[in-house]
Amino acid sequence: MAPWSKLKAALRPSSPHSKDPEVIQLPEVIQLPRLNPIFPADGLKGDTTVDIIAVHGIETISPRTWTEHERDTEPRGLSFNWLKDADMLPSVVKGARIWAFDYNSNYSHGAQIVKFDGLAVALLNFMGDRRDDFESRKIIFIGSCFGGIVVAEALVIAFRDAERKKAVFDQTAGVIFLGSPLRGTKTATFAGWKNFVFGILGPDQESSNTLIDDLKLNSSRLENLVAEFGKLTMRSQTQAGIEIRCFYETRKTQVLNAISRKLPFNSKEILIVDKVSACLDCHEHIPLDVRHAKMNKYRGPEDPNFKLVSDRVKDIVDMVRADRSLTGHEKKCMQALSFQYQDQKDVNPKRVEGTCEWFLQHEKFLAWSQDTTKNILWVTAGPGCGKSVLSKALVDEGLLHAKNPDTKTASICYYFFKDDAERGSGINALRSILHQLFRQKPWLIKCAIPDYEIHGPNFSFTTLWDILIKAASDANAGPIVCLFDALDECEPSNRKSLINHISSFHRDSNTSTPKLKFILTSRPYNELSIEFKVDDLPSIQLDGNEMSEYIGREVDLVITSEISHIGSSRRPPLDNETQHSLIQHLKTYNNRTYLWVYLMLQEISRSLESTERRLTRLIKTIPRSVNEAYENILQRATDPIQAQRVLRLILAAERPLTLEEMNIALEIVDMEENDEQCTSRSDRKLALDRTEAFQKKIEDFCGLFVSIVDQKIYLIHQTAKEFLTSNNGILNSWSPLRWKNTFANEVSHLEASKAFDRKANVDVDSKDIQYGRTPLSWAALNKHEAVVKLLVEKGAKVDAKDEMCGQTPLSLAAESGNKAVAKLLLEMGAKVDAKDKYGRTPLSLVAWSGQHQAIAKLLLEKGAEVDAKNENGRTPLSWAVVNGQEAVAELLLGKGAEVDAKDENGRTPLSWAVVNGKEAVSKLLLGKGAEVDAKDGNGRTPLSWAVANGKEAVMKLLLEKGANVDAREGNGRTPLSWAVENRKEAVVKLLLEKGAKVDAKYGNGRTLLFLAAAKGQEAIAKLLLDKGAEVDAKDTNGRTPLSYAAANGHKAVEQLLLRRGALVVEDI
Repeated sequence: MAPWSKLKAALRPSSPHSKDPEVIQLPEVIQLPRLNPIFPADGLKGDTTVDIIAVHGIETISPRTWTEHERDTEPRGLSFNWLKDADMLPSVVKGARIWAFDYNSNYSHGAQIVKFDGLAVALLNFMGDRRDDFESRKIIFIGSCFGGIVVAEALVIAFRDAERKKAVFDQTAGVIFLGSPLRGTKTATFAGWKNFVFGILGPDQESSNTLIDDLKLNSSRLENLVAEFGKLTMRSQTQAGIEIRCFYETRKTQVLNAISRKLPFNSKEILIVDKVSACLDCHEHIPLDVRHAKMNKYRGPEDPNFKLVSDRVKDIVDMVRADRSLTGHEKKCMQALSFQYQDQKDVNPKRVEGTCEWFLQHEKFLAWSQDTTKNILWVTAGPGCGKSVLSKALVDEGLLHAKNPDTKTASICYYFFKDDAERGSGINALRSILHQLFRQKPWLIKCAIPDYEIHGPNFSFTTLWDILIKAASDANAGPIVCLFDALDECEPSNRKSLINHISSFHRDSNTSTPKLKFILTSRPYNELSIEFKVDDLPSIQLDGNEMSEYIGREVDLVITSEISHIGSSRRPPLDNETQHSLIQHLKTYNNRTYLWVYLMLQEISRSLESTERRLTRLIKTIPRSVNEAYENILQRATDPIQAQRVLRLILAAERPLTLEEMNIALEIVDMEENDEQCTSRSDRKLALDRTEAFQKKIEDFCGLFVSIVDQKIYLIHQTAKEFLTSNNGILNSWSPLRWKNTFANEVSHLEASKAFDRKANVDVDSKDIQYGRTPLSWAALNKHEAVVKLLVEKGAKVDAKDEMCGQTPLSLAAESGNKAVAKLLLEMGAKVDAKDKYGRTPLSLVAWSGQHQAIAKLLLEKGAEVDAKNENGRTPLSWAVVNGQEAVAELLLGKGAEVDAKDENGRTPLSWAVVNGKEAVSKLLLGKGAEVDAKDGNGRTPLSWAVANGKEAVMKLLLEKGANVDAREGNGRTPLSWAVENRKEAVVKLLLEKGAKVDAKYGNGRTLLFLAAAKGQEAIAKLLLDKGAEVDAKDTNGRTPLSYAAANGHKAVEQLLLRRGALVVEDI
């Protein structure tokens, strides 16, 4: 057959009975589109929390699109439909209903003339027609290939719809994208070519390019869709957002065979949908080791790709079910604790199978894992030894349970510190730990609510730690493991606090928290040993440096595995002899570390050499140390000046910069340094590279020295920062051949800010995705006065509010304690009383922190309202006293603050001060005339609050100032009742000495002796009896204290009451 004939035959549509059909021939009985129940087929009996809707891609239909077989060749063997088979997705997300949306997705035969927005509307209409099936339930969409675009468009349309379609958006909890070409695909062009040929072969084929026209690279429709969809689904502090998981292929497909598998020749291999197109910024990106056609097909429940996908679906289902159990107030508390902690873990590589065994087999890990009395394990090892890879494996692979199956129910919570202001924060670490814990066990959120009601979203380190201990002490908490990686990269003051708290926990731990455990990793620094008081932990300290021989063996496993992978991925592949030679040469180097091997393997992978002789020569020239490797990498920079700029900006940044941010910064710095070439500043326009091209530039500039993950730019390792910077103040002079210690440790933030100067058409008020903050907000928060001045001069909005809490730059500057920046902003017109989303003014925030009296004074001098109330009616004075900030409280009172200002619950500043036992500010308030017996909305006095919280010092102060010892609340309770209920023997004794009525009655006519008897409090019962409590008092049901003691099995109290003359009646 002639080549043209072969091509013609290959492209001709298959018959309905073809063994290898290329186009789905739709039986007449199937009506499309349709929304079809997949599991269970007859509808779920009873209620469910989640509906899962799967949407297929181009040129396919259910169930074929979701079905895989045992073999790719005949006989195909068993088939697996992962949406329907009871042992696959239905078993992973039990109780969820699964649906499939089917539509005519053909473009080459029997095609309909419709674009993806038309299909999106069809999906919404079908859901609307069956709204009773979906009403009140959360929805998770699974979009396969083109189906993901249909889902994204449907959600955008639903969001715009003010009526019933909007409910679909509101009910959507998550979207799983399986290889969706969100930014287009090269194959769309080839598909159009196929239709062109079909038109030549026969005009009756009913082909259409309508669907595929918008799938081409650089499609403006897709760019607009991705931009809008990204904004709508982004998680924020005030709105839960939509969980997004993006899967992308890692194996290439022969491009023409993707169009027709019967072509008589091979064609170029490409990724049908590459990672850039398949993934959305700021969401999880997960690779699948398959070609595009297999992204949505899995060979049974043990298929590793099925596990990856189904686990992510389950994660979202679990979140939905956790959220459904939370009240609106509890959800706000969860949002206040949220922080993007997962990226810091995922930036680390996955361990090679067989590695980390040195740790898992170590006797001290086994002891820690299996012995409930061993609650801390500290792992130390030098740089580059794989600590973070180990930590990632412990979390992701369940290795913490490997030696103790009983811990499989444990809540695993983690935080990976990084050496910058945001990711090195101990407060963010504890927020992340608690957020994960409450996600896994939502009922524990109750432990955080009281502090959230007091502090709002501004939790202090100590408050967060106390919440963790309280949650771990809950009877239903179960085992909890907290992993802190790279503790040495935590901000020093926060690190000291964290170590002190963990050490105290270890020394003071008791039976109330036996199941709370910690794993910590760090470098073996002496200062950490001193802070940790290592002598207190002799049996559980594990020093990874002692295991160098074992680590060396595991590094060899990595060498063997990675050389094999590099060899097989080459075209042509490296032969076995060459691979073996490379492995042996690398193993000859002494002092091999994971980091060094990673750098060397990347060198080999990027090399174009393919023969054994040339690769061996390459190995012989590779550096013998990490620092030497770093020097070599940077010496090969294609543009050393640009490389230096990139590295300086990375070092200056308070957080990882995105590709877009770096793109703008480099372009403007370049314009600045070439100022003489510009005829007019107003004529300047930014000439930005496309994201993909700019990423390639960064890789060319800096080579392996940086890594780019989820479009954020990182230094490859903490040692890279240490290589560049000088800690002793002595800098080497920089040249393209000399990089070590050529950057000052404190890089000039003003220099980095040049990226905003002479900005031409740059939007100086653009907001970042995570926090919704403008550059001015970030500069104010991070105390960069010169940058603030520059931005305001360039037109930045001085009162722009962020999306997280609605704070202005002034609010952020005041809270972070920078008087100079706050003063500058006020001089430039900032509103002194601008309120955030919680109604707090800058003065309220300063009052709460209490560390910045000078700023409080400045704000008051500039006219700040001294009694401005937040959304709960609390004044700055109320915020100051709750944390015991005496100096700020005195300043506020001196400026006329109302000493008895009540909030919406009727509580006064004195009421808040005594709750936390703040004696000095309580004395100050009383000295300024605070009403000692002011009652709140429930009738509780400050004394009642002090007693309930066990604050003896302030309680004595209140009594000295004449507090009514028997003040009754609305429900009849007295301060003494709180002391009895909370088992405060000393407080009970004090109140009785001050004349508290021993037989005061409250609920159901019971006296306090009833309460002591029912709780088995012998000592307190004796105190009450000694003060004349009636031993046979009866409640409204005729029962006596003896009745309650006997019914609850409190023998000691029962005997005490009998000795004091209690009558025995027959109903006991």
